[in-house]
Amino acid sequence: MEPRTTNTRGPFRCGFFMAFSPDGQTIASGSWDKTIKLWDTKTGMELQALEGHSNWISSVAFSPDRQTIASGSVDKTIKLWDTKTGMELQTLEGHSDMVLSVAFSPDRQTIASGSGDNTIKLWDAKTGTELQTLKGHSASVGSVAFYPDGQTLASGSGDNTIKLWDAETGTELQTLKGHSLSVSSVMNEPNFNSHSQISLSNAWVALGGENLLWLPAEYRHFACHAVKDATLALGYMNGRVSIIGFHTP
Repeated sequence: MEPRTTNTRGPFRCGFFMAFSPDGQTIASGSWDKTIKLWDTKTGMELQALEGHSNWISSVAFSPDRQTIASGSVDKTIKLWDTKTGMELQTLEGHSDMVLSVAFSPDRQTIASGSGDNTIKLWDAKTGTELQTLKGHSASVGSVAFYPDGQTLASGSGDNTIKLWDAETGTELQTLKGHSLSVSSVMNEPNFNSHSQISLSNAWVALGGENLLWLPAEYRHFACHAVKDATLALGYMNGRVSIIGFHTP
C-alpha cells in the first residue's frame, strides 16, 4: 500500500489547528498570522485566505454541508465564513476569554464553542444568537463535539474531565473522569472504521494498526494535524502542510 504525499507551503506559520471538509477535498488551517487558509488536498493549492480576526486562530470547523467555516480565536470571538467566496458572514461575541474549540451540529443549525473562560456556548448558526451557556468545567474547554444524532454534546477540559451535555436543554448528563492530564480532544466519527484508522506513533504513520510510513526526523515535529478517513495532514511551523493519502481496499 503506497502512500501519496503532497507538500504545500504558505507564507506564514501553519498555526494551531487544521480541519478537513466533510468530503475530504479541502483542509482549513488556522494560523498565528490571524488568517484561515483553505487548501486543495489533491493539488496542495491554496484556495482562499480568510482575514478578519484580530488575534491568532485557535480552532476551525466546517459545517456538514461544507458551505460554512466557523473559526475561533484568541480575540474571544467566533467568525462564520462562506467557503466559496471567502466572505465573513457574521461574528459571534460573548466569551470572556479565548475561544479554543468550535463545532457544528449535524443538522447545521447550532454551533458549540469552548473557551478559556471554562464555559461552552451554543449559538444559532443562522442568526448568530447565543442560545445558552453550559457551565460545569473548572478549567478551560479545549474541545467540543456533537454526537452524530445531534442530541448530545461532549466537551473536554483542562480539568482532566469529559462532560456530556443535553444539546437541547443544556443539562449536564455525565462527567467522565480518569485522565491524569487535560483533555484536549474529543471527537465522534459516524463512519469510523478501525481498519482504515490513521494513527501517529513516534516516527511512524500507521493505518489500521500497521506501520506503513516512516517519517524522517525533519517531518516529525509538526505543529498540528488532521485526519479524514485515509488521509492525514501535517502542518509545520515553517508554513508547510504535508498531505498523506493512503489507498485502502
